[in-house]
Amino acid sequence: MLSGKNFWVVVLLELAVLAGLGAVLLQRHVRADGSAATSAAHIVDRQGVDPVVMRPVEPRPRAARARPTRSRVPARRRPAMIQRDLPPLSQPTLVVEKSRRRLVVYDRGRPVKVYDADGGGRIGDKIREGDRRTPEGEFYVCAKNPRSQYTRALHLSYPNVEDAERGLRDGLIGRTDYYRIVAAIGAGQVPPQDTRLGSWIMIHGDRGGGRDTLGCVALEDRDILELYPRIPVGTPVIVRP
Repeated sequence: MLSGKNFWVVVLLELAVLAGLGAVLLQRHVRADGSAATSAAHIVDRQGVDPVVMRPVEPRPRAARARPTRSRVPARRRPAMIQRDLPPLSQPTLVVEKSRRRLVVYDRGRPVKVYDADGGGRIGDKIREGDRRTPEGEFYVCAKNPRSQYTRALHLSYPNVEDAERGLRDGLIGRTDYYRIVAAIGAGQVPPQDTRLGSWIMIHGDRGGGRDTLGCVALEDRDILELYPRIPVGTPVIVRP
C-alpha cells in the first residue's frame, strides 16, 4: 500500500496529466484569429451583423427529367376556299390555264371560282388566222356580246402589242396595222380584227361537252351565264400554256 505522502504525489501527477491533455484538446479547437471555436446554433459574420443561422446541409433532390414540350407552331394557312357560287367581285382577274383545261376567277388576288374550259384544237401560242390555237399572254376584256350565237361572249383584246411586234417581224402585218394595234391597246379599245394575225378571240358558252374550239375559250352555258354579268369591260385576262 502507498503511504499517505506517496498517495498524494500520485494524485497530483494524474491531475497534471489530465490538465495537460485538456490544454492540448482546447488548443486544437482554437481558431486562427485567436477566438475559440463554438458549436452554437448561429455565428455572427465578419462585420458583426445579421447572424447567420447554421442549419444542417440537406442533400439536393435530383432534378426531375424534363418532359419534352411541343412548341406551338402556328398552323399553316389553308388555301382559299373555292366557292360553288360565284360571289360578288370587286377587282376580278381571269386566268385561263390551257393545259389544265380550266378558267380560274380571281378577286383581289384570291381564287374564288374554277370553271372547266376548252381551247383551240392545237397546242401552242396563236400566230396567225386559222391556226386553231388559243393565244397566250396578257389581255383584257375589250367588249361584251349578250346576243352571241354561243350564249354569251367576252371579247379578248387579241392581238396585243407583243403579237403585233411578232407579226411585224415575221412579215404578217405591215407598219400601218402595227400602229393601229398599238394605238387601240394603248386606249383600252378593241384592236383591229382584220389582220392576218387572227381575230374574234372570245370567252363564250356552248362548250358542248368538251369540244375543242378554233381558238376561243369555251365554257358550259350555265357557267358563262353566271360569269358574264360579273365581268366588266377592262377586266384583265391572262392566258397560260
